[in-house]
Formats: sequence, C-alpha cells, structure tokens
Amino acid sequence: MVHLNYDDPYLSPFDEFQRFKTHPSIRGVFEGGKRLAYGARAITEGGYQSVPRLTFPGGALVGCAAGFVNVPRIKGVHNAMGTGMLAAEHVAAALAAGRANDELVDYENAWRSSAVGQDLHKVRNVKPLWSKFGTVVGVVLGGFDMWCNTLGFSLFGTQSHAKPDRKTLDPAKQHQPIAYPKPDGKISFDKLSSVFLSNTNHEEDQPVHLKVADMNLQKTSEHDVFAGPSNRYCPAGVYEWVEEASGPRFQINAQNCVHCKTCDVKDPNGNITWVPPEAAAARTTRRCNERLARPHLREGTFCCCCEFCFASPARGEVGNRYRGGHLPHTVVSQRDCARTGHDTATLEAFCGGLAGSAGLKA
Repeated sequence: MVHLNYDDPYLSPFDEFQRFKTHPSIRGVFEGGKRLAYGARAITEGGYQSVPRLTFPGGALVGCAAGFVNVPRIKGVHNAMGTGMLAAEHVAAALAAGRANDELVDYENAWRSSAVGQDLHKVRNVKPLWSKFGTVVGVVLGGFDMWCNTLGFSLFGTQSHAKPDRKTLDPAKQHQPIAYPKPDGKISFDKLSSVFLSNTNHEEDQPVHLKVADMNLQKTSEHDVFAGPSNRYCPAGVYEWVEEASGPRFQINAQNCVHCKTCDVKDPNGNITWVPPEAAAARTTRRCNERLARPHLREGTFCCCCEFCFASPARGEVGNRYRGGHLPHTVVSQRDCARTGHDTATLEAFCGGLAGSAGLKA
C-alpha cells in the first residue's frame, strides 16, 4: 500500500512495489512463484471525519465506497456488512411505512452511533497523525491515541486531514527523477504484461470512460509543472505524454484501465474524472445502431442483432462472410430482437429482408 498523499511527482506506486519485492528480506517469499493475476485499487482511508453524506433521494452509499475502512487494521469487510445491514433495516422500515424514492435520513443519522461509527471513531486520528508527524512518530502517537480511545477519551480531539491527496504533490523542480530497476520478469514485472493478467476487458471502440475536463490545463500544469505524474501514479499504463513535433500530446489508453480510480484522486488539478465504462447492453445497442446505419450492410451480409443477441433458438441459417471466415448466420424474429430494446421497425425491416433472401419467414 502506498498512501496517495505523497509529495514526489516522480514516485510510481507500481514500481515501488516491484522494487520492494527485490529486497533481500522479501525476495525469498516470491522466488519460485508464478504470477497468476494482477489488480490495483485505491482504498478510501480518510475514516470517520471523511465519510460523505450517505443518502440521497432513492439511494444510499454503503460499505467501502463510502469510506468505512478501518485503516490501522487494514480491515473493512465488517463495516461494509454492518452498513449494508443498517441501510437494509432502514429501507425495510421505510417500505413498511409506505415510503418510496425519498431519502433515508434515518440511516444517515444512525451510522455514527452504530457499531460501525464506534469502530471508526476510535481510530479516527491514526491517519492524520501519521501524515503530520511521519511514519515513526506518527504511528506511535496514533497507537497511543487508539489506546486512549478505548478508555473513552482522546488527548488530540478529532484531527483533520491537512488537504486532499491531489493537493500534496510538489512541483517537479523540487525533486529528482527516480530511476527504478528494470523488471527481471521473475520477481518484478512491467505494467503492460501485468494488465494482461488483470482480466479486465474493454472493447477498442467503446467511449473513453476517463474524462479530462480541460486538456490545456493538463498540458500547462500536469505536464509542465508536475512532469506528468499520471504516467507514474496510474498502475496500468493508461496515461502517456507523447512527444511530437508540435509538442507533447496527452494520450489515454482507456482499454488498459483496471478501474483503481487513482487518477480521480491524484490528478493535481482534479482534472480527470473516472466514470463507469460502457456496459455490455449499452455497447450492444450502440453497435447495432451503428451497423444498421452502414450502407454496405445488405441482405444476406450481416445482422448485428443476431450476432449479439441470440434471443431465441435459430429460425434459419444463411451463409455469411464475417471477419474473414465463413460463419453460419442466425436469423431471429423481429419479436425476439425487440427484447433487447432496439428499434423494432428498423429490426423488422432489416431481419425481414435478410430472412426473405433465405426463403424464411421473419
């Protein structure tokens, strides 16, 4: 774990981990092993004083997404379950009272006095003290404060976090670039081969889910002032600054993303926003609409609905040239295609023409 309130823009959490594994005291744990999978996550560790408002009309935040992780114990499952149960109790009470689509204010008001709130209250100062006084002194003070809290008091009150993680980076001129060891492919590895093992899957043509609000700000600040830390804080090689004759260009390789959301937290200007990637159903709809609009899709060529939906048993088959291979083409009825939510008139005309060319009834 690397705390994201670090100040060196040249630091790379991924490469720090690779270097950590080569330490003489650690290397033996990994030697002879095989890399099976890869992933990365940003953990919300602000604790008690950083939990946002949990409720809104029609919904609520529960679990780790709301920041209920107990940082010194590196533990959050118990609180995730606890807040889920607490929210469910208030949902059940609201439904029993005939309420719907309003705000569960009782859940918002109840969590701090619950077992979850009590658990986080005892450790609320550990991270702020750690950040302010460093690893040795800060951890000692945090441990002392945890002990005091078990007795019902705290000498430190409730400490606040100094500033957001994105505000902690220093300008690059205050630091020197870090030369990390080259991966050996046995103990340490590169990002791209690791991403290959992450089991994330993005279509090359899906919309980019990483939104940059101001590209000019990205150039003048993230690149020019902070030396492009996005290339280093991202554990998946999503961001690159490509040097061209016209100047540096910010490239987003969104298909590499492992959805750790670090960019949403650590971009020095808060200029990058992670949003959920395109869902499979939305992707199917978009592709069907795109392909139906192409003029070269004639009868007997390609039916996108049948390619993606397979909503019912085949009504018939037509030979089809697709992606360089001869594949059977399944023709489904307009009624079955309509289950996917596509435009039924377009589908009826298209699938009807395709089935007609095969002497079938659509």
